[in-house]
Amino acid sequence: MDSEPGALCFYACCCNVGARNDERFPEHRTTHPVQSIRAGIRAQSLSVLPYLAARGSYHRSHGALVLTRYADVKQALSSQHLSSAAIPDLVHAFQAKTGSTDLHRLYELGRKAIVFTDRPEHARLRRLVGRCFTRDKLEKWDGLLSGAALAQVRRFEETGGDFVAGLAGPFCMQVLLGLLGLPLSDAAKIDSWTTSMRYLLEPGFLTPQRLVKIYRLLEDCFVYMQDVVRARRANPGDDLVSDLLRHDVDDDALDDDEVVYSCIMVFVAGKETTKCLLGNGLHALLSFPDEYARLRDDIAQLPAAIQEMLRFDSPLQQTKRVCREACRIGDATVSRGEALLLCLGAANRDPGQFPDPDRFDSQRAQTANLALGHGMHNCLGTQLSKLMTSHLFGALIPRWHSFALVDTDPPRINSSFILRGFQSLRIEVARG
Repeated sequence: MDSEPGALCFYACCCNVGARNDERFPEHRTTHPVQSIRAGIRAQSLSVLPYLAARGSYHRSHGALVLTRYADVKQALSSQHLSSAAIPDLVHAFQAKTGSTDLHRLYELGRKAIVFTDRPEHARLRRLVGRCFTRDKLEKWDGLLSGAALAQVRRFEETGGDFVAGLAGPFCMQVLLGLLGLPLSDAAKIDSWTTSMRYLLEPGFLTPQRLVKIYRLLEDCFVYMQDVVRARRANPGDDLVSDLLRHDVDDDALDDDEVVYSCIMVFVAGKETTKCLLGNGLHALLSFPDEYARLRDDIAQLPAAIQEMLRFDSPLQQTKRVCREACRIGDATVSRGEALLLCLGAANRDPGQFPDPDRFDSQRAQTANLALGHGMHNCLGTQLSKLMTSHLFGALIPRWHSFALVDTDPPRINSSFILRGFQSLRIEVARG
C-alpha cells in the first residue's frame, strides 16, 4: 500500500538509530553522529548533546533525520506535513513480514487512540477528550491527589528504600486508578498490561514476537476496560470514565471503544512518564541542594521548579514522526516517507534557547520547554502530570528536612530509548 515504504523505513530507523548496545558513550572514540546517538540513548548519557550540537543543526543516518536543536524540534512538532500515525503502518508492515492477519485490535488502537492519530481525527479526539484534562476540570480531583500523596509519603517514611518503586510508582497507580474509579486491587494486572503496551511507543523495541504478545495483552485490557465503560454508561459516576462518556461537543461524542482506548492510554502514556518525572525531579533537587532549600523556605515556588524539572531532565527524551508530504524543517529538506527522530531532551538543553542549560535553575526566565511536546501533539496529560508532581512534592518537601542517595550512581532505565528515568533511586530521609 502507499504508506508502507514509510512505515518500513520508520521501523528500520527506530531499530538502527536505537541499536541495542551496552557501551557507555566514549567521546574520544565517536566518529559519527548516529554512533553517538546509539551509545548516548542506551547509556542515557547527556554528554552526547553538545557533541551533536557542535556538528550541525541536523544529522542523517539509515534514512532518518535526527533533530536536536530547539527551534527545529519545535517546528517539527508543529508541522502538519509530519505524521504520528505510525501504528497502522507498523501493523501492516508486520503483517506483510509475518503473514499474520489477526492484529485488528492494534490497528483499531492506532485509529482511535489520540496519541497515534493525525488530523482531522486527532483534532476531533483532542476536542472531545481534552475537555476532561484542562486545569479547571482536574481541580475537582485535588482531594484525591493530595490524599494519595500524603498516604504514600507516610507509607514510604515507614519503610524507606527505593523512591521509584516505593513511592513514585505506587502514587502514580493510585491516582490513575482513583481518577478512573477502578479498585486498587486491580493495580497489578493493569500495570502489567499497560507497561508492556508502552513498547508501542517504541518501535525500535518491537519484534514480531513482542507485537503478538502486546496484542494479547491489549485484548485482555480492552475486555476489562470495555466492561468498565459499559457499567459507567449504564450508571455514571464521579470519575474520568463517566466524564469521557458524558462530554458532547457540537453534537459529537466519543463512542464506547474510543473511551476504552482513551482509558488504556491514560496508563500507557501517562504512568511511566510521570514516574520518571518524579524520580528525575527528586534527583535534580539532590544534585542542587540550594534549590531544595529554596523550596523548603517557599513552597509557592514549586510550579516553577516543576517546569525546570521537565526541562533539565526530560522524562520523554525522543519522539518519532514520518514525513507525509515533502517539506523543510530548519535547514533540512525532508522527503516524503522519511523518518524523523525528534530529540526533546536535547532541545531542552539547547544553549541557544536556555543559557547555561546544564544548571538546574528554577529562577530562570521561563521559556516553554518541549518535554511533553508542543502544538497539536502537546501531551493532553501535561496538566495532570504537573498536578501529580505538585501534590507529591508538596507533601514531602515540608516533611523531609533532607535526604541523601544510598547509591552514588543510581541505575537508569535500560529498557527504553524514549524514556529517561531511574530504574531505582534509593534514598535515606531525615524528617523535620
